[in-house]
Amino acid sequence: GGTSNAHFTLEIDGDITLDPAGGNVVVDGTLSPASANGAALGSASKEWSDLYLADGSVIYMGNSQDVTMTHSTNSGIILETANNGASNPASLNLRLSSSSPADNDDIAAINFSGYDDGENAETFAQIKCKANDVSDGSEDGSLIFATFVNGTPMEFFDLSNTTAGEATFNADVRIVDDKKLYFGSAPDCS
Repeated sequence: GGTSNAHFTLEIDGDITLDPAGGNVVVDGTLSPASANGAALGSASKEWSDLYLADGSVIYMGNSQDVTMTHSTNSGIILETANNGASNPASLNLRLSSSSPADNDDIAAINFSGYDDGENAETFAQIKCKANDVSDGSEDGSLIFATFVNGTPMEFFDLSNTTAGEATFNADVRIVDDKKLYFGSAPDCS
């Protein structure tokens, strides 16, 4: 039995601890802060554990919910931004925060991984960004493509290695039969 109320307010000067003696706290409705940006979920010393979201669930970010992360059922995640105009693309920023940035630091990597036939999680390919020169005002970077051969990463393509418009191949380039490699802005030499 219990009492049904349309609205219930509890005001207390201090923490409120819900301890269901080993059970669960069940919420039927929306759990909201008192105001926008008015409360955090967890803290630096009391982090939540796992987060379970349903198929097709959406995480909304920003006061106008202009950035969303959506679960695409049995496929992956869609990161979407609602911007107008050609100069406002969707952006994913992978930023390394270092107290001592140095030349040739690895900044970020996207790893493509799966399982081998021994059920071990392995990386099969990688796109990596390197800071070739971190001098303020004359920064140089490169984007490196690698695949794994016999379990070892092999860097085979280095894009813009400190020279504008230059690409460095760290492996042979094979052109398959009946295909051409063109030089110059017009196909005058192949």
